Amino acid sequence: MSRIDEALRRAAGGTTRATTPVIPAEEVFTSPWSHSQAAETKSAAPLIAKAGSSVLSETVKTTALRFSPVWFDLLTVSPNVDTRLAEQFRRLAGNLHNAQTAGRLKVILMTSAGPGDGKTMTAMNLALVLSESYGRRVLLVDADLRRPSLHQICGYRSIAGLSEGLRAPSQQKLTVIQLTSTLSLLPGGRPDPDPMDALTSDRMRDILAEASERFDWVIIDTPPVGLVPDASLLATMADTILFVVRASQSRLGLVSKSIDSIGRDRIFGVVLNGAAESERTEYPTYYMSQNELHDEP
Repeated sequence: MSRIDEALRRAAGGTTRATTPVIPAEEVFTSPWSHSQAAETKSAAPLIAKAGSSVLSETVKTTALRFSPVWFDLLTVSPNVDTRLAEQFRRLAGNLHNAQTAGRLKVILMTSAGPGDGKTMTAMNLALVLSESYGRRVLLVDADLRRPSLHQICGYRSIAGLSEGLRAPSQQKLTVIQLTSTLSLLPGGRPDPDPMDALTSDRMRDILAEASERFDWVIIDTPPVGLVPDASLLATMADTILFVVRASQSRLGLVSKSIDSIGRDRIFGVVLNGAAESERTEYPTYYMSQNELHDEP
């Protein structure tokens, strides 16, 4: 049985959430900024829109970064977050960092089979750890244009973004919000019930191509691949895919079918949310690096 198949079996295996274990203080993730601290963006090399072909511009935010209280305690920067959550995201980020060092890997597509699996929060937390712990310049792209939500997690009520930029009659620049000195957000903008032609356009390719040049990491949040084809269409523009499943919720048949639709060879790893207490070392996410995606003896 392959590692992917084992993860999918466990996702459908009827698990329960674990209680918080005691973790040594040195293993607890800490952030240089938090919910109540000002996030002044004093970047040594602020992103300035290049003349001519550039499609991205950046608005520097110097006010306090305040995440939505609805989501804050699920983020690795919260002082109330389960310490194992931060540890597992650090391990996930570490595997990606090693893979990037070994070869060209920058653009990550995040998807799942169905709604409620936790892909958006996984994308947010991975972006936070890569930017804060590793000091990398990260762009988080909300490409879930049917139900954009990353701006809400970051405390914005309504904001123009990718949807307006892709539909604009002229080649206007898209505004990228600089949340911290190392983390930026390209919001989804106005919901679009039928974004497929926009997401597969040359302009979308240009946006991601420029983003990969100007940032160390580009993380794309997409709709569930089991419901709509958006993620499958965007997968060709990404370097690799992270697939999110939730224990006791994700349906094995739908997950397997979704993975096959985007190609197993395209998947870098599977994140399992809500693992059982018996799998304490792998709670709350289960991750497999690409070199582990083989049949076990």
